[in-house]
Amino acid sequence: MFVLFLLAMPHAVGVFAAGNTLFEKIGAISETCYGVRQQVPRGYYRDGLQQPMIVALNCHREQISNGMRHIGFAYYESAISRDGESKLLYPYFPLSGHSLSSFPFSKAGQSAAYARSCCAGELQTARYGGVPYDKPRLPASYWESQDSMTSLGGTEAHKWGRADSVFIADVPLNNRFQTRYTHCIAIYMAREGYVPLYVKLMLTDKGYADRSRRLKGIKGCLSYVSTPWQFDAEAVRTAILQG
Repeated sequence: MFVLFLLAMPHAVGVFAAGNTLFEKIGAISETCYGVRQQVPRGYYRDGLQQPMIVALNCHREQISNGMRHIGFAYYESAISRDGESKLLYPYFPLSGHSLSSFPFSKAGQSAAYARSCCAGELQTARYGGVPYDKPRLPASYWESQDSMTSLGGTEAHKWGRADSVFIADVPLNNRFQTRYTHCIAIYMAREGYVPLYVKLMLTDKGYADRSRRLKGIKGCLSYVSTPWQFDAEAVRTAILQG
């Protein structure tokens, strides 16, 4: 029932072979094949996930069966603040459902448009219980969700890992995340020609009271490489299979 913008491919088994942790393996593939560098922010420590987790906000058993399309994302690692008041989720984007034979973000404007639409879609899902299956076009409320985004460009976007565009939104939580976190800030980063990045910062009430400082503290957890980069589908296939 979930629509996953970031789906793991069936042939990605090699990534889970014995050896380095999932964080190191995905990090190596990300930087080499997608031009994205990852790091744990100061004041956080890795959760050490053994396998990716799917996060679909405000989605419990009753909501799954409400006849709506629920938008969820896959994450391969999380990092917890030393005080336990915030948790950072890293997106599982290298093993995405996008076709390796045709990189969809090589055209101008595609990366930012995709990140913006995902932000609106997640807000729509969290607020209204999903996106309708039976309508060829999304309802007006979907696009109205964009009014709740903070859009950054120029110097401010660049501070978020050398991005061109950044979209930040408070996604309402009706259900606590992992019983502790009561707030979700979703950050969607885009750089033309690169895959968009999706990061979630989950916060307790105490953590959310310090929202601005905590957002500032995670800048750079994912960043685009500064050197020229070109997507190579064959290199991605090889890296995934070799893990």
